[in-house]
Amino acid sequence: MENATQTGQVEQSKGIKFLKIGVLVGGVAILLMSIALVVMVVQKKSTSQVASAPLHAQPMAPSSQTPEQARLGQSPTTQTSPLQISLPPGGKMAQIATTPAGLAVWVSTPEGGEMLMLDARGALLQRVQFTREAPHALP
Repeated sequence: MENATQTGQVEQSKGIKFLKIGVLVGGVAILLMSIALVVMVVQKKSTSQVASAPLHAQPMAPSSQTPEQARLGQSPTTQTSPLQISLPPGGKMAQIATTPAGLAVWVSTPEGGEMLMLDARGALLQRVQFTREAPHALP
C-alpha cells in the first residue's frame, strides 16, 4: 500500500514539475511577445510621423503637345518616339493601376509624389504633383 502511495506521489510530482515548466515557458513567451509589440509600435509611430504631413496638389505647367497629338496619343517631340517619363530625383514608381481611360501611375518622391494618367496608347494625359506641407505649430 505504501508503495502505491509513493508511486502516486512520484507521478503527481512529475505532473506538477511539467506544469511548472509549462507555466514558466508560457510566461517567458508572453514577455517576449510584449517586448516585440512595443518595439513594433515605436517603429510604426516613428515612420508614420514623416508620412502624416498633409499632401497638397499643385498644377503642372501645360504641355507643348498639340490637341491632335494628344488625340492620337503621340508625344510632343516626335510622332514615332516611345513614351519616356523622367522620374524626379529620389522618385520611384510605387503603384500602377488600370483605369477606364488607361493607366494611373503613382510616383513616390521624398517631397510627396506624382500621379501620372496615361491613355491606352501610353500618352501622358495628366500629371498631378503632390507635395508635403510642413506641420503647422499650434499657437
